[in-house]
Amino acid sequence: MLISTFPGWETTTDPDTGWDVDVKPFPSRPISQLALSAAALASLFCAVSALWQHTSAASAATMLEASALGVVKATIGPIATSFVWISFALLATGSAASLMMLATIFVLDKLTDPSDEDDGHPPAAGLNISLENFNSTARQFTFS
Repeated sequence: MLISTFPGWETTTDPDTGWDVDVKPFPSRPISQLALSAAALASLFCAVSALWQHTSAASAATMLEASALGVVKATIGPIATSFVWISFALLATGSAASLMMLATIFVLDKLTDPSDEDDGHPPAAGLNISLENFNSTARQFTFS
């Protein structure tokens, strides 16, 4: 339900060329953080559920073997176990993707923030090459 509030594609006109451009704006930060929290919480609950299911299946198999006095051999199905762990892996992947999306939006916001240009430093805290420390014999740059 939270993802349905994410903005869709919009068609805008490029002021330089006059062409119609399809743009998809970033979702709002609080909704993205809420979606990340929900996905992380769901993957945590899925991990706990998978551990409890695996523990209860092993306990049930052991109890069945003990109550049947060794006549019945019980095993835990690897397919059922893999379904649980695959669902956890998919939820964890969705959580990681949401985290990556939020981190990418944060970095892009910092890179394009015009308020950082007033202090004389570049807007991005990136790799600055200082040419005054250039060593011509070793052909090296000193990075600051």
